Amino acid sequence: MDIRIFVVCQDPVIQQTVDHSQGQLVPERFRRDKHAALRGNKPVVSSLSLRAPGSHQQILDAVGPVDPEEVAGVIVLAIGPYALARAPLSDVYFMSDVALNYPIERPANLVSALIGRVLADFVALSARFQNRKFEKILRLPVRNFQAIELAQLRDTCRQTLAQQDFGGALDRGLAAFKKRQKPKRKEGDWQNKYLVDDNSNHFELGHEHHAQADTGPPHTALCVAANRHRFGHRFLSIEQFNVSRDGGTMNSQYSDCHGTPKGGNGADHLNMFTNDFF
Repeated sequence: MDIRIFVVCQDPVIQQTVDHSQGQLVPERFRRDKHAALRGNKPVVSSLSLRAPGSHQQILDAVGPVDPEEVAGVIVLAIGPYALARAPLSDVYFMSDVALNYPIERPANLVSALIGRVLADFVALSARFQNRKFEKILRLPVRNFQAIELAQLRDTCRQTLAQQDFGGALDRGLAAFKKRQKPKRKEGDWQNKYLVDDNSNHFELGHEHHAQADTGPPHTALCVAANRHRFGHRFLSIEQFNVSRDGGTMNSQYSDCHGTPKGGNGADHLNMFTNDFF
């Protein structure tokens, strides 16, 4: 599988460096032994020329439809006067902005060092994704799980190049959810632990596969991408969260994947995908 790394920059020297060197810009420690440090996933580097400030739609158009069966990760590294590493796209791709200081003496060394840093951070994220108890937190639907802990986790998982210890910050962010994990009391189900948000909605990542999330109109490219990768990391898009209440029904309004409010219509639970489609 691939890890696709898009280097966004409007500087022609950086663009030419990326276009000419591509995979050679990946530090050797990530290339040796058939990319063993990346679980065998191959980094594929390409440039994306965007005049600042750029837009999320331009990035979505450039990345295009990404099959999670073929692409383990999507990383967007914006070098220059950008502010692209922000929601909602930073919830989908692994994104960082970094300033470009002139003069550029060794552009290949600069880009290679940045790719090395962002790959190291992505490896840290991937390690947590391999653990189911952390994966269910990392995949929570961001529109409908209302909690400061999720907002803080989303902040942690973008602009990682500006952080001294991304792995440590990620672990602290995940540990903060411990108090959110509770059983249902009224229904007497003490075996299952749910992630409970501020509105007393109980989220459980299920193993059953009901259907795929809709992808046709009015759904957008962002809707589709958000159900394939979270913080740039692939996941099984057919899995859903069972969202319920402790002894109650789903009578409130919930936001779907493109921000349209929909009613729960009194259902005992909702089948909600990671991208908030239900």
